[in-house]
This record gives sequence, structure tokens and C-alpha cells, in this order.
Amino acid sequence: MDRGIAFTVNDADTETFTRISPTVIESAYESADGGGEVSKSLYVKGYYWVQSVTYDADGSLQPDSRMTYAYPGAAADLPDPEPLAEHRFDVVRSDDFGVVPEQQLHVFGDFETRDYGGCPFIALPSTIEYFEDGQSTGKDFMEYLPELGISLWVGSEFDGSKDEYTYKIKE
Repeated sequence: MDRGIAFTVNDADTETFTRISPTVIESAYESADGGGEVSKSLYVKGYYWVQSVTYDADGSLQPDSRMTYAYPGAAADLPDPEPLAEHRFDVVRSDDFGVVPEQQLHVFGDFETRDYGGCPFIALPSTIEYFEDGQSTGKDFMEYLPELGISLWVGSEFDGSKDEYTYKIKE
């Protein structure tokens, strides 16, 4: 992980994961049709999304692209991803819409085996549901790969639409 591991997403885009500290993983996502833009996200414990920013093709930070999540307490004290666990958090999201209190419900399934480009991995599926003022605003679907210490964002459900993402280890 120190050198990074790259995946193709939906047979077109690329997401590369790199360990940047003992508790933080960086994801760099580049869309095949994004004109060179790269979105970089930070995940504590390889799972908890704490920041994202987007850079243009010249490497300049795009204005208003930063989004951060502030969890209660120290990020390193967040619970480890584990089977059949459920965690609720009151978080603060800061983005171009301002500072917004949000609740998150993280529900983990049990370990399953997944195949990513011909490579079998143990995966821990989870659903993250987001709430504002007690109302659900949507869900993200993740698969935490404990062998690599990273999470793949395999789907989302917002505003009545559902997206799914297929990952393969990049050759």
C-alpha cells in the first residue's frame, strides 16, 4: 500500500489507493472522460471518509471542491470495521453549501468473498446512510477489504437514483 494499488472502475475510470500514514489511506480517482481532473479523498482506517478535493488537469485545486467530515472525538479512535457491527455518528460536514450537521448510520454485514479482476479478497460489505434533520438523504455502499485496509465505493443511492460501480485490479 505504500506504493499504491490501482483499480479500474466500470472498465473506464481509475482509482488508486495509497497509505499516507499508519491510519490514513488516500484515494485518487480519475474519470476516463474527466479531462485530467483527479478527485482525492482521505479515509481514516481505510474506511471513514474524512475529506475530498478535486484538482484540475494542471494540478490546481478546484474552487469549492473541498468537502470534510468531522467525526466526534479523535479520528484514530473511530471503531475498526468489523462484521455485523452498527455505529451511529453525529458528524459535521463542511462543503460549498456551508457547515451542515449530519447523522451517519454505518451498518456492516458479514465477511464475504469477492473477486476483483480474478483476485479473490475477503470483503466486509457496509451501508452508510446519511440523515439531515432526521430525514434520510441517501446511502453509500462500501466494501472494506481488510487484507489491503481499503474500502471500495461500490454503489450509492441518492435522490431516487442508484449507481453501482464495478472494480477490477488494474493490470
